[in-house]
Amino acid sequence: MKVEALMSREVRTLTAKDTVREALDMMHGFDVRHVPVLAPDAATLVGLVSDRDLREYTVPTLVQVRDPAQHEALMATPLDEVMRVGLICVEPRDLLRDAISVMLDYKVGAVPVVEAGSKRLCGILSYVDVLRVALERV
Repeated sequence: MKVEALMSREVRTLTAKDTVREALDMMHGFDVRHVPVLAPDAATLVGLVSDRDLREYTVPTLVQVRDPAQHEALMATPLDEVMRVGLICVEPRDLLRDAISVMLDYKVGAVPVVEAGSKRLCGILSYVDVLRVALERV
């Protein structure tokens, strides 16, 4: 089975200049845990932000922040300051087995799916996508 058979094609994305607040709102509003971050041209993948990344960024800081203005500044932080870069990506024609191995090896819950030989985003493969197939086969 290929990655393209399981990947989510309708991917919610943000840009590197969008904020922590926008990412949190998107994750909550669309019930997603991973948001690919695109360059301003809205085509090239430049990073990924997860709910875990945002918790690690906001929770310790929010506990220390008492001033509402500081809280607002924290929530206005651009994603390029908190996103993960140097991503491990897979391609649509990769074997699902190989993509799962990548996810396990790197201990990630999702991998962006990019067009062959580029950083152009075409989907995302998450552990939820994989579990759906596993459930059908149990």
